[in-house]
Amino acid sequence: MTGPQTTDNAQIEAALGRLFYTENHRIVFWNDPERVFQYTVPFLHLPDVKIMRLDQIGTLEAKIRLEREDPTGRYLVYSPTE
Repeated sequence: MTGPQTTDNAQIEAALGRLFYTENHRIVFWNDPERVFQYTVPFLHLPDVKIMRLDQIGTLEAKIRLEREDPTGRYLVYSPTE
């Protein structure tokens, strides 16, 4: 697949990669109130980063997973809200 979508994904992956791998963030929150990227998120390739969608799981479940079940894992926490 080529074209604007591929370029956008590459730019997004590069920016997120800097946050996770260069700046060593464990958790990155991505708020997308306009839901512009809701169909892009599943196709991102970020090795060793789990994507957690707050529109698909509850906040309590997310908190338990991040703090107790997997306190060292890397997560992109996507929320289609402000």
